[in-house]
Amino acid sequence: MRHLHFNSLLALFCVLQITACSSTQIAEPQTRVPIQHHTQALAEQLFTNMPAATRLAIGSLLPAETLTPSTSASYRATMQQVQEGLFSEALRHQFQVQEYRLTTQIHLAEHSEGMLSRNPEYLRNRLAMDYFLTGTYTEVEGGLLVNARVIRLADQTVTHAATHFFPHYADASLAPGTAWRHGGLWRDGTTGEQP
Repeated sequence: MRHLHFNSLLALFCVLQITACSSTQIAEPQTRVPIQHHTQALAEQLFTNMPAATRLAIGSLLPAETLTPSTSASYRATMQQVQEGLFSEALRHQFQVQEYRLTTQIHLAEHSEGMLSRNPEYLRNRLAMDYFLTGTYTEVEGGLLVNARVIRLADQTVTHAATHFFPHYADASLAPGTAWRHGGLWRDGTTGEQP
């Protein structure tokens, strides 16, 4: 009898183990989609139905709360990459992209040459632009929500707008298991650490 009872318990234990294993779902790691793919998706929303050969300038994407450049180096770098990627996407959509930071002459430095500046005294006074692309971003759980808009300068009308979620894992500068939240670097829940 004791032997039969032990075998029944052993069989029940095995069935429970098999059931538990089959119902356990292994979490798939998030696929790291490069930031360029997210920028392309944002551009597709923005540039669809815009007339080709439009003269377009692309501005900065700023924090929605302050409309001033972010103090977070990671957010600022990510949004600069999105802005630069939108240049490529606009050209791919056959827009005439205007570089308003272009100076009137080449500036030579010890280890570089350049014609881009943010100093107004070096920039041209007049630019031929029809539209200006700008936008804002907000930190949300897991990433940044970007709201971009294309504004017709002649009458300040927003003609196209788009929203896209940029997950933190699209930022290649982050190590696996880390994320930028509330302006700081946080490690995942397995270590319990924070900055």
